[in-house]
Amino acid sequence: MSGGLPIFPALAGLLVRGVPLSGVPPVDDYSVIVPLFNKEKTIKETLDSVFNQNRAPFEVVVIDDKSRDNSLEIVKKYAYECGGKLTVLENDENMGKANTLNRALSMIKTPFVLILDADTTIDPTFVQEVMRGFNGEDVQCVSGTVLPAFKKNNALELSRAAEYLYGQRLYKMLQTKFRGMWVACGCAQLWRTQFLLKHLIPNDTVVEDMDISWIAQYKNNVNYVPNAVCRTAEPENFVSYIRQINRWFSWRLVVGKHLTRVKRGLQLSFMWLMGEAIGLIAYLAILAYFAFSGNWIPIFLMALADFCLIMLVLYEEARKFKVGSRVILLGASYFYFLRWFNMLMFWKCLFFPKKKW
Repeated sequence: MSGGLPIFPALAGLLVRGVPLSGVPPVDDYSVIVPLFNKEKTIKETLDSVFNQNRAPFEVVVIDDKSRDNSLEIVKKYAYECGGKLTVLENDENMGKANTLNRALSMIKTPFVLILDADTTIDPTFVQEVMRGFNGEDVQCVSGTVLPAFKKNNALELSRAAEYLYGQRLYKMLQTKFRGMWVACGCAQLWRTQFLLKHLIPNDTVVEDMDISWIAQYKNNVNYVPNAVCRTAEPENFVSYIRQINRWFSWRLVVGKHLTRVKRGLQLSFMWLMGEAIGLIAYLAILAYFAFSGNWIPIFLMALADFCLIMLVLYEEARKFKVGSRVILLGASYFYFLRWFNMLMFWKCLFFPKKKW
């Protein structure tokens, strides 16, 4: 989302206590696809998390998209050491994430397939939990809660921790309730294989996870399981952060393709998003008005209410995922200010979206 106007959505989000899950999750086999490009620092840990699942995969496929670092060599060594349980594919040329995934999908024979980024780890119960999201034949994809990997605990990572916890309570839970999931987070998605083989991952967008999530919601559904936790690496510096959100916020072309065809719940998600983006500008304008008039008390009270509601949501979520108070307090502080930059990037990308990887 855009960073959001927190006051009213925070109150609404706190009222949502759960999502519809299956009491008896599917017992079918699943495969794992890991698209790989220049992830030598994280790929081994990603694969360790896959093979440490309490519900073991039928097969694991890593497909390398012409990495320029030592990633491929690390994976080949891993495949040798795990005794043939891992298949390694290599692209002849750099094809991009979508085409790379579609090539690997043609090999999958299991009813379900987990698409996992090479810089993301999944908790040992991730697949067991996320399977519970397939609570009906109409559900085509399920994702879980995303948290930072907490490798550096710098300002960007702490801010992202607050953003993830805050956003997933506010948006994912509510969107699941009214069947309007904006995106099944691309770092770890479990899909029905036949759906992906039929539709394939779109290759004409920089937000392919959102694109395929919207396609899945023409007549079907996408679900979210809060207790299925994955942990992803965050940008190492502010330049990388700008590049990342410049891609994340470049969703306008996806909305243009699909808005009239998707369910009403997803159309409501779009209207909510735009309402919040406009509301945040109005909120900033009110603060500016009071500042120019020298009336600082309303500014203090509005900012305090804003921050306290962010903290209320974060502490509610932090207890579930054992995130420490220090992380929440610092993360909320960084997030409180960084979202104004996010707002600028949101509007920039709305009018000038990134069109190529």
